[in-house]
Amino acid sequence: MDFLGDDTETGALIRARDWAGTPLGHPKLWPLSLKAAVGLMLATRQPACMAWGPDLVFLYNDAYRPVLADRHPAALGARLPDVWPEVWSDIEPLVKTAMSGGSTWSEDMHLVMTRKGYPEDTWWSFSYSPLRDDAGKVVGFLDLCSDTTAKVMGERQARVLSELADLTARTRDAAEVQRLAAGLLGRVLSVDRVSYGEADPRGERVVMTRDWTETGASLAGEVATLADFGPEISASLARGETLRIDDIDTDPRAKGRLQPYRDRGVRAGVAVPLIRNGRLTAALVLLEKAPRRWSDHDVALAEAFAARTWDAVERARAEEALHVLNETLESRVAARTAELQETQEALRQAQKLEAMGQLTGGVAHDFNNLLTPIFGSLDLLQRRKIGGEREQKLIDGALQSAERARVLVQRLLAFARRQPLQTTAVDVSALVADMGDLLDSITGPQIRVAIEAHEGLPAARADRNQLEMAILNLGVNARDAMPDGGVLRLSVTAVGPRGKRP
Repeated sequence: MDFLGDDTETGALIRARDWAGTPLGHPKLWPLSLKAAVGLMLATRQPACMAWGPDLVFLYNDAYRPVLADRHPAALGARLPDVWPEVWSDIEPLVKTAMSGGSTWSEDMHLVMTRKGYPEDTWWSFSYSPLRDDAGKVVGFLDLCSDTTAKVMGERQARVLSELADLTARTRDAAEVQRLAAGLLGRVLSVDRVSYGEADPRGERVVMTRDWTETGASLAGEVATLADFGPEISASLARGETLRIDDIDTDPRAKGRLQPYRDRGVRAGVAVPLIRNGRLTAALVLLEKAPRRWSDHDVALAEAFAARTWDAVERARAEEALHVLNETLESRVAARTAELQETQEALRQAQKLEAMGQLTGGVAHDFNNLLTPIFGSLDLLQRRKIGGEREQKLIDGALQSAERARVLVQRLLAFARRQPLQTTAVDVSALVADMGDLLDSITGPQIRVAIEAHEGLPAARADRNQLEMAILNLGVNARDAMPDGGVLRLSVTAVGPRGKRP
């Protein structure tokens, strides 16, 4: 049986098998055409299989064994319909064509195969070529195949991610980005629910911000505490590891923690965490009401969606913040400009006041120097009683005028901040009464000044000059507030604690 070769495991299995009870009989008795076909099939490294005879006895090479998974080696020598019962309705028309003498080619054909105890979506490109016996009659076919599942799923993922990019590029609303992405992913993977959640600063709770489902109520706004789902699951998410659960009832990580899942009607799910700055920031969650075997392609697409969606969310939030900033920028610039103008104006006024104060202080100081000899001379004339009674009255009047000038100099020095504050006991009633004539002169004839200053009131502790300046400023302000004239009334009253009159 040299046609079986010496370097293939499947060839060794064929050699060791008892074929006496099979439709093919012992390999030594096989026709030359069958031996040639088997030898060619075993020698190729391309996944290959064949069916021979009316019973379609199934043979294959080493490269085809991974396709069979746990059906090997029982499939060797079995009938083809018995080997692939779940896809027989899909491939039977192709088998009939090949057994009729025609060749077939199928590219990226979708087949749902159950090879590991659960159905899975697969795609295949393969050809069926007729095999003839020694008399030239078609008695079987040869199948050369390749698993194109990864290629098909990769192309699908690229198309879906491109569609996601187009959808999310149309909006600056972060919530709308999540909504569009959840709906697209849910429809592509045919899941019951897709949710987006954002974690609190400590990464201990997740708030479902957006939720897509075609059945049942939305989970948006619901808060999930990760610790409720078990320490292994919460720790896995905190580390940034994608969580895949095919059946929560049989998953040991959820043992004793089933209630949170049942409360949400969840039996299977995938959770893709997003880690930013070393902490759990957000998560994309796929949920199913029934057990589901999640494929690697399902998980890969969910992970790609999570990463791209959150990039789009962060971009949308940044663009929205920039939009708001641009909208308020003009008003902020105007307000800042006005603030700067006010500050500059205040600075100019302060500089003017400082200059005026310096000038006033200098003038007051010089004037005070002039008053000193005048006071001395008038005082000397008064003490020596120079002249008669009329001359003494004139000297006394001159002294009073000089005293008023001295008070004016003190006020000017106080305005210029060159007169130190001197707090003393001040008779406020007498001070206000003495200022009556001065207030009359600055308010004008249209305003009548009324003074109500009772005698016997207690003294106030204050700087006399500063108090006079304050009252004078009040009088000027009152005058400016009464352009049509009126009565300016100054009253002096003793007030007790907390504003109560004694």
